[in-house]
Amino acid sequence: MQIIPTLVFNGDCEEALTFYKKCLGGKILYLERYKDAPSEFHPKFGERILHSKFEFNGNTLYASDSIEGKRVVAGDNQTLTVEFDSKEQLTEVYELISEGASIKTPLQESFWGTSYAILTDRYGIKWNLNFTRVMG
Repeated sequence: MQIIPTLVFNGDCEEALTFYKKCLGGKILYLERYKDAPSEFHPKFGERILHSKFEFNGNTLYASDSIEGKRVVAGDNQTLTVEFDSKEQLTEVYELISEGASIKTPLQESFWGTSYAILTDRYGIKWNLNFTRVMG
């Protein structure tokens, strides 16, 4: 199990990743745009970043752009993502941490090859819970 900080931007995610690459070195390992998602999944957001993975010096960051029209407020644009080693581990933790939580996305399978859930726990901490079955 690994905790990965997740950053959300207001349409300038790719620019930010390029800046972080310049500052920190490393590589952008994965970059998926909204336009490449199935048509029912926010097709009008085009070039905005749906999901990305950036690694530098043994560290990992996930990053994406917010949905157009939904402004992200600085300080409220960070989430902790937990990458689980198995779907069973993810399910067990989800059942425990979701008690008293505000569930944004219930535990489900994604088109991009993960099992995931998004929630804010009873203490106000935002979590993405994720098990990657397949990653491009």
